[in-house]
Amino acid sequence: MHYRRLVDSISEGVSVVTLDGIVASLSPAFDSLIGWPASQLIGKHIQALIHPADLRLPLNACSV
Repeated sequence: MHYRRLVDSISEGVSVVTLDGIVASLSPAFDSLIGWPASQLIGKHIQALIHPADLRLPLNACSV
């Protein structure tokens, strides 16, 4: 509950991605950052959301 309150109150985008690369949750700030409802991204694989040239960094971070 404290984590959710903190994430909901900051202006930066915060994402939670499962170990297998599925977007589990996004902070409300994502709506204004990306220009469409963040709820449309929940459940999608991170590879579907990031340009292929930029994929290496997030995928490496997921495997830490």
